[in-house]
Amino acid sequence: VAATGILRVPAILSEGAAVNSIIVFGVEPESTQTIHNYQLAAGRFLEEGDQGAMVITRRLAELAKLSPGDTFSVPSADGTTDFEIVGVIEALDLPGTDGVYVTLEDAQKTFNQTGLINSIEVSYKAGVDRAALSAEIASTLGDRYQMGEVDSLRALQSYLQVAEVIINIFGLAALVMGGFIIFIT
Repeated sequence: VAATGILRVPAILSEGAAVNSIIVFGVEPESTQTIHNYQLAAGRFLEEGDQGAMVITRRLAELAKLSPGDTFSVPSADGTTDFEIVGVIEALDLPGTDGVYVTLEDAQKTFNQTGLINSIEVSYKAGVDRAALSAEIASTLGDRYQMGEVDSLRALQSYLQVAEVIINIFGLAALVMGGFIIFIT
């Protein structure tokens, strides 16, 4: 079993940025790589002791025309914080969820969340009793922590449902306006 603590913080970027928002993942470089197999497209991944270093996804790199050595600014508790891009990873990002990775210490400092995490990712080995281990983790964390699995497909499905509702509202508005135009002529 491998586990790692993460500080996940959504951030809205300034007007005119290549993307509207990002999710900043504050990670412990060594332990997160026991959970995820990050495929490097350029540069390197974060290392213990890095300060002011960032890894971005290929999608974000292409949209913002960024590469290792460039600087990327993130909204922070004190205004903005600049990070040097040290690597670009391949990632399957859903639209609107472009991820950037910084060390946990940098994320905590940037968002004034010293000593805090808001997610724990666990990778179970084959043969481990997941229910028993989950129950042990839940009892250790207490009842104020929500347990659950990350489901990217469920998130995509909810985005599509919201889009469907918006399209239906536009369709209804067009129908009402068309009826009004016919009525007044």
